[in-house]
Amino acid sequence: TTDYFIGGASNAGQYSNFSQWRTSYPTTFSWAIWSPMWQSIYYSNLVLERLDRIPNLTETDKKRYEGQARFFRALNYYVAQNNFGGVPIVTSADDNRKEILRSSREDVRKLVEADLIAAVALLPSRADVKAEGQLSRPSKQAAYGLLARLYINWTPEADGTGTLTDRWQKVSDACDAVINDPSGLGLESPYSRIFALDNENNKEIVYGIEHSNASNQTGVFWLNTYFFTPKDIDVPTASLIGWGDWKVSRDVFYVNPDSKFDDADERKKQLYISYKTKSGTTKNIPFSFPASALVKKYPLDPNNLNNPTAGNDQPIIRYADIILMKAEAQNHLGNLGDAITLVNQIRARAGLGSLTP
Repeated sequence: TTDYFIGGASNAGQYSNFSQWRTSYPTTFSWAIWSPMWQSIYYSNLVLERLDRIPNLTETDKKRYEGQARFFRALNYYVAQNNFGGVPIVTSADDNRKEILRSSREDVRKLVEADLIAAVALLPSRADVKAEGQLSRPSKQAAYGLLARLYINWTPEADGTGTLTDRWQKVSDACDAVINDPSGLGLESPYSRIFALDNENNKEIVYGIEHSNASNQTGVFWLNTYFFTPKDIDVPTASLIGWGDWKVSRDVFYVNPDSKFDDADERKKQLYISYKTKSGTTKNIPFSFPASALVKKYPLDPNNLNNPTAGNDQPIIRYADIILMKAEAQNHLGNLGDAITLVNQIRARAGLGSLTP
């Protein structure tokens, strides 16, 4: 805790990671989201600065690589401002400043916006990406989807860049870019098939991250270490080891009369508050406060039964997200009928009746 402290001892690692922070990326900071985020930003900057040095690169490939680099830089800065607010903006892999101040959250969002608008013009369609079998590669639709998510959580009028109506119109327009040019996208049915291991890269996934046991590219932070399944359950789902944080409020989402889910809702089947054990008895989920239900929509990966780093792909943006963001925007723009029509698409897939204005 003094100015004279230097790294070296086993308990000095975190201090060293801060005191020796590089603008490229801090490599060993213990919190999982921070180091990979800056590493990805560094690699994105490296690609953008070195594209012209790659020999015999076709113009088509150059555009695609630039679009991918801009998308990934935008995605990481989007995650950064969500978790930390304003963060340092670094747009060069050769940035060697010894000290760099935090930028405002608005400035970070403007960088994300600019990168995504540029990426839209550079990236191929979702259909082309899917045909290549590479779910983790971004598409125009993925860039528009992330742009809509940026706008829906951004209040541009706060920094003088627009009005509240402008914000919701931008959300609606970004969603329309996907809806009007879906490139094979749509709502997957039934709901449970979105997450099935034999149905990855399905039509609902606007953008997702591939995890594979075979290539050891597993979701160590974003998804799989949060899986939890009681070890005595008769038919396991998700991983047998985990932190148990993928749970939701039982009172809010499950138990009637306060449940937000109708009993007929297909999505409710992906939650459970009790389970049958291997011995045939029924046991309640062992979380007493707050009362919880476990999420079981991700099936257990049979290739990795005893490890939290399963091979389940992770949806980041789904077509249902696009529909619901468009509905929210239309509601704020005063078009309640259009909003309800959009919401009813999601309700129909969930096995529920239509709402009326």
